[in-house]
Amino acid sequence: MSTSNGDCSNAMPATSSDHDSVIAATPASFADASTICKTPDAGSAEEPSTHNGSVASTSAEGATASETNANGTLATTADTNSNNPPADANSNKPRPSETPRANRTDGKTEKLTSLRSQIALEMNNEFVECSVEVFLKHYLPFEPSEVAVEECILRLLGKDPAPTNDAIEGCPSVQQAAEPLRRSARLKTLHKPVYNEEEPILSEIILEETTASLRFTDYMERPSKQEAVEKTLFAPLKSIADAVGGYSETCDGRTRNSFQYLNCQDTIISSDIRGSNNKIDACFSNGGSDLHTKYIVVPIEQKISGANRDSNNRQVVSANVQIMNDDVRRMFTYGMTFEGDEATLWYHCRSHSAISKQFSFVENPKLLVKVFLSFLFATDEELGYNPDVTLVEGKKRQYTFKIPSSDGKSAKFYRTVKVLSEYRSNNISGRMARVWLVDQVDSEGNKIGPQCILKDVWLAVNALTEKEIQTAIFADIEKYCHPDKPDYNLASDPPEDSPQAALNAIKMRNAELVKSGEYKQYFLEIESDHAGKPSKDVLEGCTPVTGLFQNADANRIASLNENSIRPVGSTGLSKTRQPSIRTYTPRKQYRVIFKEVCQPVGDLPTLGKVLDVIQQTLIPLSLLYCAGWVHRDISSGNILAHEVGSVLRAKLSDLEYAKKFPLPEDHEGNVDPKTGTPFFMPVEIMRNSYLHTKARNHNKVISLVGNLKEAILRHHTQDNQTTNGKPTATPVVYNFQHDLESLWWVLVWSLTARVDHQPSRMWANDIFQHDDVLTSARLNFLRPYRGDPDEHVEDLQRIMLPSISVLSYLVDALRDAMDIDYSKRESGNMLRDPLSYAIIVNLFHFAFQTLQNSLDYLKSIPLLPSAPVDGPNSVQPVDVTTAPGAPSVSVAPSLIPSRKRPNPNTGQTAPSESFQPGPVDEDVEATLERQRSKRIKTQDDPNAGGGSNAGGNAAPGNSTTGRRSKSGTRSKTGRS
Repeated sequence: MSTSNGDCSNAMPATSSDHDSVIAATPASFADASTICKTPDAGSAEEPSTHNGSVASTSAEGATASETNANGTLATTADTNSNNPPADANSNKPRPSETPRANRTDGKTEKLTSLRSQIALEMNNEFVECSVEVFLKHYLPFEPSEVAVEECILRLLGKDPAPTNDAIEGCPSVQQAAEPLRRSARLKTLHKPVYNEEEPILSEIILEETTASLRFTDYMERPSKQEAVEKTLFAPLKSIADAVGGYSETCDGRTRNSFQYLNCQDTIISSDIRGSNNKIDACFSNGGSDLHTKYIVVPIEQKISGANRDSNNRQVVSANVQIMNDDVRRMFTYGMTFEGDEATLWYHCRSHSAISKQFSFVENPKLLVKVFLSFLFATDEELGYNPDVTLVEGKKRQYTFKIPSSDGKSAKFYRTVKVLSEYRSNNISGRMARVWLVDQVDSEGNKIGPQCILKDVWLAVNALTEKEIQTAIFADIEKYCHPDKPDYNLASDPPEDSPQAALNAIKMRNAELVKSGEYKQYFLEIESDHAGKPSKDVLEGCTPVTGLFQNADANRIASLNENSIRPVGSTGLSKTRQPSIRTYTPRKQYRVIFKEVCQPVGDLPTLGKVLDVIQQTLIPLSLLYCAGWVHRDISSGNILAHEVGSVLRAKLSDLEYAKKFPLPEDHEGNVDPKTGTPFFMPVEIMRNSYLHTKARNHNKVISLVGNLKEAILRHHTQDNQTTNGKPTATPVVYNFQHDLESLWWVLVWSLTARVDHQPSRMWANDIFQHDDVLTSARLNFLRPYRGDPDEHVEDLQRIMLPSISVLSYLVDALRDAMDIDYSKRESGNMLRDPLSYAIIVNLFHFAFQTLQNSLDYLKSIPLLPSAPVDGPNSVQPVDVTTAPGAPSVSVAPSLIPSRKRPNPNTGQTAPSESFQPGPVDEDVEATLERQRSKRIKTQDDPNAGGGSNAGGNAAPGNSTTGRRSKSGTRSKTGRS
C-alpha cells in the first residue's frame, strides 16, 4: 500500500506493487477508502510479499479478551458490558495524601538522545499497567461505541453494514462474523465480494473450516523477524488508519479531526527548544510533512522483534518528554509501540503514566480499529490540548492564556512576552512550573493593561492553591496580630528576657502594619487565578509496574560524566529511609496572575540592596510566625524586590508549600517530604534528623558589635523554660527556625558566592551544592565549633572580600544563636511549642537592625548575577543566540540543577588584590596561608584585578528578569 500521501519527505514508501493506488481517506469522502478493497482468492493463504513470517508469540499476559470482544471478532448483541459507562476518573472518593516530590533533573541543552538513560531512571517508577479494555475505557480520548466499530469494520471489509443479524448473500451477519477466534495453522478466505476490484483493508478468514474471524489483508499472518524489513513491515498501518478515518464523516456524532497517520521512519522531531534530536517511526499529526512537536499527538515507535522492546520504550517515552516540555498547551499525551504484531498503548500526564498490556493487532484487528477511531475522531482537548491556551500565530512559543472568572461567566486574557522560568524536565510527572512575563490583552489580542506575571503549575488535586493559602494566612495574621482582635493576647509584664517578652515585642512591632492592612504589601498581590480539570485517577485494577527500561540505573551511570550529580529537588528518600510508596495522586493545573513584576534577591546588583531586602523579609516571616505558619521554601528566588520609585519593597512569594505549625499530633513526620531549594535547605531537613548538639560554652560566643553578644548571652542563659525529658529520635518536621536558617543561608550565599572575589567563591562551591544530600562541608559550617570560636570566625573572615569581611560577625552570631536554640529546644523536647521560637525570631530582627547605618556604604559593593539570562535551565527557542560582541560576565555559582560547575576561576586572573595565584602545584588553601601575612587590608576596588571577566562561565547580558533554581523552576513570582 502506498504511503506517499501521508509520509514525511524522507519516509520510505511501501514496496508492494499491489498497493500503489491507495488513496488517503479524508473525512469528506469514504469512497476513496471503500473502492480500493477486494479479498484474496479463495483458499489463498499467502500474504503480501513485504510481510513475512512471525515474531515470538504473545506473552501469557498479552491481549486479554475484553468484555466487548476485543479478540478481533465483530461484536454481538450478547456482549455483556458494552453499554456500561466508563469508570469515573473524577470520583469523589477520598484522595491519598500528596506523593512526596520525586527527584527531577533538568535536561538543559543536552541532546535528548543522550538523556534517555536519565529519563528512563526518573520515569521508571511513574507507570501503572492495565488491561487493554481498561485502557480503552479510561485512558483513550473516548471509547467508540460498538455500533460505530461494527460499521467501520464492515466498511473495511468492503461492504455496507447489514441492517439485521440475518446473513445476506456475500455478507455474513454480525453474529456469524463475531465467532470467537481459534488459532489454527491453516487460513482460508471466507468470501470474495464481486463488486470490489481491489484488495480490502480487512479480510474474513475461516479457521479449521468452521470459525470465522478477521485479519488485516496486509497482515494475514504474524510477521517473521527473520525476513521482515521494519520500514515495509509497518508501512500498511498508514493505509489502515486512513481507511478507518475515512469510513464515515462522523463517529458517534463526532466529526473527523485534522490528524493523520504519518509514516516517518527514523525522522527527527523538530522543536523550538534546544537539545531536541529525538527520532520517531510514525505518528498521528496534523502538521503534514512538518514533524513538529506542536502537531504530534501520538508518537509511534516500531521494531520487528520483541527483543527490542526496551529501545522502543525509551524512544517513545523520550519523544513524549520532548512534546510535554516544548508545547505548553499539553495536559497529557499518548504513544504507541509495536514489536512485530504486538502493540502497546501509552498515556502520560503530570500525575502518572500508564501502559496497556500488549495485544496482537494481527489476531485482534478490532482493537487497533477502535484505537485508531478514538485518535482520529477525538477533539483537540481529548487529545491533550488545553482549550484555554492558544499559540500566537507566527510566533515561536508565544501563547495566549485564558483565565476564566470564578463563576465562569467571563474571562481575562494574557499573552506571554518572555519566559522567566522554565526547564526541560526529564520526567513528565510533577509540578512542571513555568513563569512568564505577560501582557493583559482583550479577546482579540489587543493590549489593554500593564505587564504582570503568570505562573502555571500542576498541584495535587486536593492541595490548596496559592490564593487559598494566602487568604488563610491573611486571616490568621488578622486574628492573632491585630491589636483590636481578642486573640492578640499580649503577655502581662513578662520577664525582660523571656520568650513571652520576645513574642510581645514581635507583635507590637508589627501591630500598626496589621491594623492598617499595610502588611499585605510584603506579599504578592494576586489579580486572578484558575484551577483546571484534574488529571486522570488511577483506577482499581491498574497496578504499578517497573522494569520497562532495562538497567536504568546502570545506563544512567554510563550516560553521565564524572561531574554529574544526583538529581536535585525534593524527594521521598533519605539515607536511612526506603523510597516512599508512590500513590499517583491526581494533579490539577493551576494558573495565577500576580500584579507586581519583581526582581529576585538573587539578581539584585548590589550587596546593600540585598541586605535591605533580606532585612525586610523578616517582617512577613515574623507575621507568619505569629499567625502559626511556616513557609518551608525560603530561597533567593522566593524573596523578591518590588521597586516603587527609588524604594525597594521586599515581597515573600511562593506560598504553596506553607503549612500550619505545629502539625497535628498524629502527623507522620517520616512521610513529610524534603522541601526547599538545596542551596538554602536547612541542615536538619537535609539529613532528616535533629542536631541535638551538646551544651555550648556561652562565654565564647562571638558577637557582631556592641551589645549583640550580650543580648545573645542574656537570652540563652535564662532558664525560663522547663525541659520535658530526654530528646527522642523523632522524624524532622519543618518548623519556624528552619525558615530563619534558610534566610541565613541566603545571606551567606550572597556574601560569598555572589561577590567577585575568588577565595569566597571557591569556598562557596563546597557549601552550596545542587543536591539535597547533606555534605560534610555544609554540616561542619553550621555545627558548633569544638575549638576556639575565634579561629572559625577568622576562617570565614579571611576568605571574604576584605571590604565586607566585618559581616562575618553577623553570620557567626546568627549561627551561634541558632545552634543554641536548636540544642535547647530539641534537648528539652519543646519542638511543638510555638513560644519556644519567639527568642530566635526576635533576635534575627535585632541582629539585622545593627546594619542600618551600614547599608548606604554597602550599596556600593557590586554583586554578580546568580545565573545568565538565558542559562541552560531556561527553555529558549533554538534560534536565540548571543548578540555579537556581547561582553562576558562573571556569574555566581548557579542554582541550575544539573552538573556541578567546576570552579570558574581556576587558572584565571585573580579577581582582586587580596588573592594572587600561587605555584601550579600549590593548592588554594596553601596559597592563602602563605599570602595571609602579606595581604594588604585595604578596601578592594571592585573594578580592579579582573573585574567582570575575572572568572565564571561567560554568559550574555545580565540577569534582571527572573531566576532559576530547584529543578529550574525559580522565577520572579515563585518557584515550581
